[in-house]
Amino acid sequence: MAKTLKERLAILSDAAKYDASCASSGTTKRDSSRSGGLGSTEGSRICHAYAPDGRCISLLKILLTNFCIFDCAYCINRSSSNTERARFTVEEVIWLTLEFYRRNYIEGLFLSSGIIRSSDHTMEEMVRIARELRTTHNFRGYIHLKSIPEASAHLIEEAGLYADRLSINIELPTDSGIAQFAPEKRPAEIRKSMGDLRLKIEAANEPTLQTKRRKKFVPAGQSTQMIVGADDANDATILQTSSRLYGSYNLRRIYYSAFSPIPDSSKKLPLIKPPLVREHRLYQADWLYRFYGFGIDEITSSRPDGMLDLDLDPKLAWALAHRERFPVDINKSDKEMLLRIPGIGTKTAKSVIKARKHHRLRLDDLGRLGVSVKKVKAFIIAEGWSPHRLLDNADLQGLFTPAHKQLTLMRLVKLEANGDLDEWRNAARLLLSNNIAPQQIDWQHEQPGARDIFGPIGDRRPLDDLKPGSKQIMVPKDFLPLAEKVVCHSSQTRFALLYRLLWRLQDDKKLLEALSDEDVVLAHKLEKSVRRDSHKMKAFVRFKEFVDEQPSSTARRRFVAWFEPDHFIVKRVAPFFQRRFTDMDWILATPKGSAAWDGETLSFTTVPATKPSTEDATDDLWRVYFANIFNPARLKIKAMQTEMPKKYWKNLPEAVLIPQLIGKAEANVAAMRARQASTPPAFHSKLQAARAPDEPTQGIEGTIEHEKQRARACSRCDLYKNATQMVFGEGPKDADIMFVGEQPGDQEDLAGRPFIGPAGKIFDGALEQAGIGRSDVYVTNAVKHFKYMPRGKRRIHQKPNMGEIKACRWWLDRELKTIKPKLIVALGATAFYALTQRQQRLGDLRGKTVSLSKEQTLFVTVHPSYLLRIPDPKAKKIETERFFNDIRIVRTLTLTI
Repeated sequence: MAKTLKERLAILSDAAKYDASCASSGTTKRDSSRSGGLGSTEGSRICHAYAPDGRCISLLKILLTNFCIFDCAYCINRSSSNTERARFTVEEVIWLTLEFYRRNYIEGLFLSSGIIRSSDHTMEEMVRIARELRTTHNFRGYIHLKSIPEASAHLIEEAGLYADRLSINIELPTDSGIAQFAPEKRPAEIRKSMGDLRLKIEAANEPTLQTKRRKKFVPAGQSTQMIVGADDANDATILQTSSRLYGSYNLRRIYYSAFSPIPDSSKKLPLIKPPLVREHRLYQADWLYRFYGFGIDEITSSRPDGMLDLDLDPKLAWALAHRERFPVDINKSDKEMLLRIPGIGTKTAKSVIKARKHHRLRLDDLGRLGVSVKKVKAFIIAEGWSPHRLLDNADLQGLFTPAHKQLTLMRLVKLEANGDLDEWRNAARLLLSNNIAPQQIDWQHEQPGARDIFGPIGDRRPLDDLKPGSKQIMVPKDFLPLAEKVVCHSSQTRFALLYRLLWRLQDDKKLLEALSDEDVVLAHKLEKSVRRDSHKMKAFVRFKEFVDEQPSSTARRRFVAWFEPDHFIVKRVAPFFQRRFTDMDWILATPKGSAAWDGETLSFTTVPATKPSTEDATDDLWRVYFANIFNPARLKIKAMQTEMPKKYWKNLPEAVLIPQLIGKAEANVAAMRARQASTPPAFHSKLQAARAPDEPTQGIEGTIEHEKQRARACSRCDLYKNATQMVFGEGPKDADIMFVGEQPGDQEDLAGRPFIGPAGKIFDGALEQAGIGRSDVYVTNAVKHFKYMPRGKRRIHQKPNMGEIKACRWWLDRELKTIKPKLIVALGATAFYALTQRQQRLGDLRGKTVSLSKEQTLFVTVHPSYLLRIPDPKAKKIETERFFNDIRIVRTLTLTI
């Protein structure tokens, strides 16, 4: 019997829950306000729900199908697993995405799939889904596609036009681990696909001559995932692999997924609780490496076994192991050293540097900046504090206690207090222009029908007698954006606080930069609370559809949502929903007012609304998805409740499932462990037979194609471990001229072709000027794997050593014997040594010929990359002309040899 959509959703969301990717950030901002479509990406990083395993559900994370021709031991969908199988149609994935999105369940789509029929067939269906969402349904939300490494290049290119992000999973940290657990997958092929994608992204981002605009191609970049704990790789190995991946392929993110027990698991795998703390420490270490300036060796050196300390975060572990670097004076140290203090992050370091320009910082000031004083005080020196000496806090009391001021006649200002900045600004402008001090003003909220408990005005005067004064009012550009948020807060003191800041700014224009000032700290605290409340409204609003009994073919679909905000944020947040849900009518009702959109006008009311009693059948599908995307082996109740506080649960359709999901988690994990690997299904043996060894053709022995295929598996030296691929030579099999360089560069390593990077452009220019066709010569390198030092997201070229040159000489000899060139051009000293086994100064040999045999002559010149490193423009011009002249000599030699 055919499975229902609900049944298939349960199966295919359950199968997708082991993938760690979830972010919806990093892409270009767009919305549907102009196109009249559906969706936006301006609210990226909104987590629309949290499962009890602590992971955010911002994307509809599903598989197109969990049928798969591969048999990876760590995957629940492997061909030998007896898991229940299902498959969505293209139209069903599109419908689920759009309907879940309209109700604000999700931020976008994360689509992966088992491989069915072939890599191209699977990728083609995934691309079709993305294409139809974008073109047919005008969907402007976030799309993340999991690329198939073996898919054709044109399919990857088309996917990049519709998807915000593409990802190719590296699977495991080492090639040996992949060979053990996923022998059908080729690590070299995965790296090559990642390299090709990086080149496509960089090429698309180059401005064109016609428009000078960048083409939108995978704007959120590419990411990958590594499984942690399935093999025996230690943390040092994992992080070293990560640093190479970041540098080689310019990844936006690497996800570390603690291996989780799966039903019907392979006997090769450990049936243990997933190492969630280890996963967390790896993320912390990843952050230190990318944003804090730590080296991989520094992070992993605290323990001899290459593992991170599970009891201490990596920065604290490093600090305790390097106590000689502390204490650090926070009033003098540079940003690099501030970032090494436990408890201080990147934002806090910037705040400290900014705040100390106004006065020397004390421990209390750090507390106002959001620093955990308890955590940092053992590692810092501050004004009035060192770890070796404790000052009496009573002595400091006078510095922080404001002087008593005589009360004066008060001005009464009543505001509606509904988050309207203009209302407060008009009153504040009038008061300030009349030079009325903050302590002379009584700010009150206007409450309809409420009686003034003070009775007659008495000694308080309203603003009726004031006229605009002549005082010029100036504020820094940062004040109004701050005030716009603070005025939305429900605090009774917000108006007085804003006026106090406005008053002080007239004498101190840089007051807002004093981040430890009490008023500034309080303003930012209120602002942060409003931002958080706005974030929660965007994430936890759930629209429900009004269904008309007699729907019109031209009527727009209508939805209603109920939310209970802490602050007056309806006017602030409603435009976000208008830009996101342009093609449907909706009402957002709250106890603090409502907003409505009818396709043309966004209207507001401050009248408190009552909760509507609308039901929506799609809530049942959403609950099915929510229940099955939860992984009981990763239970993190505290993390879930931190991001999705219980006060929001009563309006979330999925919240009714949370108690039972938590209660059954332990039993479900035990059941998963109990399901040992069983007899594979019948189709597994057929798939294995169909996937007979498909080794690439070796070509005819003695040809250059044959040697190139053999070289792909080269491991004669260790350079192959870090490089993307072997970069063999290219050119005619009977070329008269062979150019030999040093080694591939960054772009050559990614593309698998020699001399296509910056040095290659100079080389091509020299050939063209000399009248030599690139297609007429054979071009190769002495060393055929890229040697580099990872540094952040860059790969710094490293010169190959003698052992590496000698190891690769075997392949160079094969090229020489196969091509049989008459003239060989050594580009640089490394190439000369590889060809002659002699070490001589390049300056003594440049422009000269050396006889290698009766049939072959060697000509020596510099490598074109040498020209790129010359800092002086004049010297660079002279040396470039010399190089071009050397290539002209090569042209002359070919006519005489």
